[in-house]
Amino acid sequence: MTVVLLFIGSFLLMELVSYASHRWVMHGFGMAWHRSHHAPPKGRFERNDLFPLSFSAVGVLLFAAASLGVPGMWPVAAGVTASGAAYLVIHELVIHR
Repeated sequence: MTVVLLFIGSFLLMELVSYASHRWVMHGFGMAWHRSHHAPPKGRFERNDLFPLSFSAVGVLLFAAASLGVPGMWPVAAGVTASGAAYLVIHELVIHR
């Protein structure tokens, strides 16, 4: 049961992290990268694509911690990764096509 709660909790908590990072990072000091997301596309990739690449490093670090035996880290890493996958499908593929 704890594993399920950790997974669901980390998945849901990522919605708050996503909101905060968009508001205060992407529209703050990260605007140089994010500006491309608000402009017409000039190709297949844009500077804003560096954000998900950077954020995926968090998932890698969580899985690394889990592989080192940090208690409860596997479901947290899986929840964060599932949240990223849901964001990809909903925001990038459905909303932005």
